[in-house]
Amino acid sequence: MRAVGTEINSFIDRIHLEAGNFPFATGQCFRFGLPALFVVEMVPASVITQDDKPLVIGCPGSRPGRFDLTWFPFAVKQCRFTGVCVIGADIISNDSIPADLYLSTLQDKGKEKRLTTSQRSEFANYVWAKTRYLHFPAHTDGTELVARVTLPHNFQSGKRYPMIVGSIYSDTVNQEWNSSEWPAWGLDQFLASRGYIVMKVNVAGSWGQGKVLRQRLVTGLYGNIDIDDLESAVRFMVAEGYADPERVGIWGSSYGGLMTLMSLFKKPGLYAAGIAGAPASNVWHAFPEQMWTLGNTVHDNFEKYQRQAAQHHTSGLEDPLMIIHGNADVVVLYGDTLDLSSRLIRDGKLFELVTLPGASHGWKGDNLAQTRFAYHKMIEFFDRHLKPPKQ
Repeated sequence: MRAVGTEINSFIDRIHLEAGNFPFATGQCFRFGLPALFVVEMVPASVITQDDKPLVIGCPGSRPGRFDLTWFPFAVKQCRFTGVCVIGADIISNDSIPADLYLSTLQDKGKEKRLTTSQRSEFANYVWAKTRYLHFPAHTDGTELVARVTLPHNFQSGKRYPMIVGSIYSDTVNQEWNSSEWPAWGLDQFLASRGYIVMKVNVAGSWGQGKVLRQRLVTGLYGNIDIDDLESAVRFMVAEGYADPERVGIWGSSYGGLMTLMSLFKKPGLYAAGIAGAPASNVWHAFPEQMWTLGNTVHDNFEKYQRQAAQHHTSGLEDPLMIIHGNADVVVLYGDTLDLSSRLIRDGKLFELVTLPGASHGWKGDNLAQTRFAYHKMIEFFDRHLKPPKQ
């Protein structure tokens, strides 16, 4: 659930939120009245009323996709007194349509006015991978999980494919084409063109699927119940005959890097290879922001901290690992990766370390040359460990 707009002035005192059910195209808008915050009113998708007049905004329901609305707080007041009824600017995208900017108005009865066309004319000439959404139970406690699956070109039912789980993080299942802050959509498409299934999973702690999934991480801990959910996804895809159990890879960055490390350290043999980008291997540096799941301090509950800190589990590594990290990262310190590397060397483990000079925590999008270099390293690594040898 996330806020998509507010109406706060002398006439209006409400907050609008968006939440989704499976499938995510059937999401709904919710309206909270500020004088009675504990009363939640669900209204039909895409239509919120004010004084019995419909105000149409960009929430799922009118069409499948991701909607990022910038709400104009005084738009209704302006509409009443001036007749100018533009109420929001909306960035709309889905699995087959790149993001573009639209205006939502009252005059056009809910039909958005498109302002931009982001794709070039050549866009239609490419063969883009198809996506599907799946739901399945967690093998640990039966909680319903959801996943977004990008299929290889010319996908054939009954054939097993190499599969890459990633990029892993919380809240990765979104019906959208791309994000300017997350260029991995291009990597997903490229991997699919090379015959990989690419799978993203909303692990424990993700928003938008209810309180149970969100709060499972509080008791389940980082690098524990979340990686169990990833294992559930692998089990499901193998059981359904889609994934080759001997050719499953995993990758993620930051928290996703932590999950990649913990998956390899604690579940040897499940993945044939893994790539950890800017991995948060020392969760001590997540304090105080993440106290809700980590606990109060390392000193108060060292055992709980240790269970979530990857550098205390390096002895479990048995499968190929690549670490990618920028030495100018101020969010997850490059020194933590050096410490992790020292522990792996101490334990006699082989791994690959790719250092990106001057790269930030968002190493995937600092600059185009760096992105291409890092993604080429990743593709070569996965091809080496997941693709069958040429006969």
